[in-house]
Amino acid sequence: MGIAATNVDQRAACAFGYGGHVLSEFTNNESVDHGGLLFFIPALVEHGLYCSNKFFTLPANHYYGFDTIISLLAFMALARIKNPEQIKQHKPGDLGKLLGIDRVPEVTCLRKKIKIISEQNKSKEWNHTLINKWYDLQPSQILYVDGHVRIYNGHKANLTKKFVSRQKLCLAATTEFWVNDANSLPVLCSIGELSEKLQDAILNDIVPQLEQTSVLATPVNTQSDQPRLTLVFDREAYDTSFFKTLWELHRISIITYRKNVKDLWDESEFKEVNIETSGKKDTMLLCDKKITLNDIEFTEVRRLGTNKHQTSIIYNNPHEQPHKAALQMFARWKQENFFKYLIEEYDFDKMIQYGTEPLNDELQVVNPLYRNLAHQLKKEKEKMRRITSQIYQAQENYPEVDPKTLKNIEKLLTKKQEHSNQIQELEAKKKQTPYKIKLQEMQPDKKFNKLKTESKSFMNIIKMIAYRAESALYYCLNEHLKNNEKEGRMLLKQLINSQADITVDNKNKKLNVKINSMSTPRYNKAISELIQTLNDTETVFPGTDLVLFYQIE
Repeated sequence: MGIAATNVDQRAACAFGYGGHVLSEFTNNESVDHGGLLFFIPALVEHGLYCSNKFFTLPANHYYGFDTIISLLAFMALARIKNPEQIKQHKPGDLGKLLGIDRVPEVTCLRKKIKIISEQNKSKEWNHTLINKWYDLQPSQILYVDGHVRIYNGHKANLTKKFVSRQKLCLAATTEFWVNDANSLPVLCSIGELSEKLQDAILNDIVPQLEQTSVLATPVNTQSDQPRLTLVFDREAYDTSFFKTLWELHRISIITYRKNVKDLWDESEFKEVNIETSGKKDTMLLCDKKITLNDIEFTEVRRLGTNKHQTSIIYNNPHEQPHKAALQMFARWKQENFFKYLIEEYDFDKMIQYGTEPLNDELQVVNPLYRNLAHQLKKEKEKMRRITSQIYQAQENYPEVDPKTLKNIEKLLTKKQEHSNQIQELEAKKKQTPYKIKLQEMQPDKKFNKLKTESKSFMNIIKMIAYRAESALYYCLNEHLKNNEKEGRMLLKQLINSQADITVDNKNKKLNVKINSMSTPRYNKAISELIQTLNDTETVFPGTDLVLFYQIE
């Protein structure tokens, strides 16, 4: 049965196939590890964790029901338990007490549950429902889109190689395209299959998904100059024809950095503009002009930096103000900080379910043979350039050629001719080799496939909700913690790792959670104010009729 397993009869019944899901029944317990996780229940409920039971189910004769598993996975994300294997490092009984059960499942059992859930392929539907809920809570007409390269270190999958900027190497990897709102809260994640560009991901997956939600619920009106949505992204997606397609087909405007800027504007044209970011007042030197690219009128805004560098930004929303567009573009770094935080704290690159899936055989990819020929040709041309340079140098340094130098030049000329012949041969082969082929034409042992994506999508959504819940409590601390920007999330991690006493008041239908003292009086004061906000929500613990009531020692 395992450590802390006390519900022996029901577990035995489930083992023989005629039991049922265990229900949450809390008991009085003292000093429960990670007791602070219960403080996140109101935010998890608010951000839609438990509406997932409309889309996913687990077999009725399993001991652990879906609500128990989804709560555990969210608690694991918040407690920085980064994969099912790490759950072995924590007390199963204490984690169980936080869910109102005897103990949480072991690694093998939990992985089986994730597999069953993933096979239902309902993650997209759940995500769309969540987007509607999040949009109702906080509408956002500006979304940030960026790609995140997820490195693959295994051997089963045969993936395309991608450039990983943080390691400055080309490695086997997949790309996830994340969509965040104006507050850098995650909204949507699209997982690429091969080597999709950001433009392809936006047009072929992200926009079609958003059109199934409240974000793009309004129909396209080609007569209107009012955009339905504004997308902000970096130079990776810079393409004026792409901007034109987004505007004409979907009435979506863009804000991005302009590429290939060669001219400089007169510095006297820049004017000082007062701005406010994160509650702090600042000034920027800005200048804006109307330009036309690919038959679309844009406004170009440039910022003059302290080193006289001019940063160019373009946008095509005729109703947007230049300084606001500049602020929204510079705020894109919030998304980069979001990636950094999730990699460090949530380890969201972790593989959840092992294995691969086949790709559509009709998909076209760059011919590996063509790529190899192009690489060989590049190397041969480099060698030939070096030899040519050596010949010129020999002739320059020795105007009166002696026999030894002449012999050396003759050898270099022979090598040059050999490389020239090799280049001609490679160029002929390259012309006869198709640049792109279908997947079915690739050699079976080199044929591209993909990692299992549904389980990763499912866990991504849970981590989105966990991050949103954490952020909700972080924003609640703004008024009560002086240095919240630097200490807020650290305090929440301290809260998560604190022990708590749990007592049940069946008469008044209350679940009392008393957290141990924090490390400083000012932290205790901030948590006390947070507790007041949480108690005002009168949240019922899912699956019970007990209202959560929080206290601090």
